[in-house]
Amino acid sequence: MKKILYFDKINFDYPDLIFGYKYDGVSYEMSLPFGHIDKEIFDKFDSEFLDYLFFHIGMSLAVHFFNLDDFDEITCPYALDDYAKNFFSNYLQKGLGEFRYTNNLDLQKKIKISSSENARKYQPDINRKMQERILLMCGGGKDSAVAGRLMDSLVVDFSWLIVNPNRHRLELAKKINDNIIMSGKLGFESKINLNRKFRGHKPLSAYLAFIGVLFAYLFDYKYICVGNEQSSNSGNVTVDGFEVNHQYSKSYEFEKNFFDYVRQKMSKDIYYFSPLRPVYDLQLGKIFSHYKDLFNVIISCNDNQKHSSWCAKCAKCAFTFLIMYPFMPDQEVERMFGANLFESKIIRDWIRDMCVGDVRPFECIGTKDECRFALYLCLIKEEGVLENKDYYEELNSYVGELDLISAENKYLKNFENENNIPTSMKKDIFAFFSHHLEK
Repeated sequence: MKKILYFDKINFDYPDLIFGYKYDGVSYEMSLPFGHIDKEIFDKFDSEFLDYLFFHIGMSLAVHFFNLDDFDEITCPYALDDYAKNFFSNYLQKGLGEFRYTNNLDLQKKIKISSSENARKYQPDINRKMQERILLMCGGGKDSAVAGRLMDSLVVDFSWLIVNPNRHRLELAKKINDNIIMSGKLGFESKINLNRKFRGHKPLSAYLAFIGVLFAYLFDYKYICVGNEQSSNSGNVTVDGFEVNHQYSKSYEFEKNFFDYVRQKMSKDIYYFSPLRPVYDLQLGKIFSHYKDLFNVIISCNDNQKHSSWCAKCAKCAFTFLIMYPFMPDQEVERMFGANLFESKIIRDWIRDMCVGDVRPFECIGTKDECRFALYLCLIKEEGVLENKDYYEELNSYVGELDLISAENKYLKNFENENNIPTSMKKDIFAFFSHHLEK
């Protein structure tokens, strides 16, 4: 029997937005509150148009219901053409790659997107001109910090968009620019987890991207900026030709697909891009090292987000420490993480898996050679004392036979041309990178 998830309800009764889904005779709801935004802002827009924007957010949230089953089909409340169906089907298949891999499910399986019998037929006016200003997403980590300082260096009007604001995200944003727009926290019904058959990672970035489009319309912004770097294109493992990438919805492939989809189906003038796409994580580590005032503000650790701190045990902490250590004074980097994380066998095991593992940690980390080169830089750091540590040879073995000249050029000196940066901003953005990386 076909396993079909029905996305069958979009109900906005200010200040609450409710999405309804149904599977196997059971109804589920997800909620998104907008009480922090004046009702008058929503009242400027036709309810049909708002529902259309909300619909895309609801579709991006369908990934969360794969805990219930590995669906064959998702039926939605709008009549979609083949282009739109293929966009969502491709996003779901690749975005759920890690989830399916860790649950031993079929990676090659396509998910059919269909429309309900009474599906709405709606074609929005996508020709509205937006104001030449930037809405920058803030996740609270080093990428957001560098993207914020980059935007601040340009002669542009920009504001932060913080989804699910917490203490360290707000603190980071205010350190750079106190123009802040906030989106509330998603509400999940507990029975989604009670009835689950599977568990694992579901991508979040598509949800954030569609939230960005909604807020670009509500507050009249042309540009939606995200802090996704070149490293996010690299997968964690390849199985029978299918690359499983924890960061798929941060990749350039998704960025381009999303940009094209928005231009064709939502707005010809809204421009989605990442200004960090030309550089790798290691380069961002060096750029961030110039911002001492932000050292103890950022948090990239996902495990301790609720506490706005680093757990000092996970792969994300291991990788962030790895790319910060070569460029920051020992005392500063140890103060940030609470210790020299190389002393931790747990952290060293994560570094091993990043550098030489067949299946690399499912986290937002750099490429295999990028991690090996970062580790090399850590080991030769002048002020460091790693050479005298009993784990030095262990770490050095993970560097292996690396072409150091090629690695330095790729991961520290050069920029990748694959990006979607607006032509009007390219010169200044590349100049910002060059200035910080030459220091």
